[in-house]
Amino acid sequence: MSGAIDPALRPGDLVLVDQFIDATSGRAGTFFDRPGEVTHTDVTEPYDPALRSLLAGSAAAAGVDVHDGGTYICTDGPRFETPAEIRAYRTWGADLVGMTGCPEVALANELGLPYATVGVISNPAAGLADRPVSTDEIMATIAMAAGRLLAVLTEATRRLADT
Repeated sequence: MSGAIDPALRPGDLVLVDQFIDATSGRAGTFFDRPGEVTHTDVTEPYDPALRSLLAGSAAAAGVDVHDGGTYICTDGPRFETPAEIRAYRTWGADLVGMTGCPEVALANELGLPYATVGVISNPAAGLADRPVSTDEIMATIAMAAGRLLAVLTEATRRLADT
């Protein structure tokens, strides 16, 4: 679940993330942290283009609208962000915010594993709605979007099995 920073994103929307910003701290972000071991990993395209294309095609085949592309910013949580943080993240180019997308994407890239993320917009980010959003509202939105997400993933699985 992700908060929408971009006002074009609405609760229940699905986003095929194509970039990330890691605003976390204290999480192990590499497998290469032994003294004397330096390995730089290119993350120009952190989310595998072929896998993202498969998901986009699967969404189209399932009749599910997705936003193809978006920058995800990952924060530590478990608290939600402040409106001031959201304003800053918007200036950085973030479209959606969550707490669970990093360091997984970086670690997958280090290992050469194809990786993709479908962001599910659960709520407007802090300060972008006329009132705070409750956890119950967020969970209801996730439940409402679950069927469309499952349809995309089921079609993607079918397509992968056919290859």
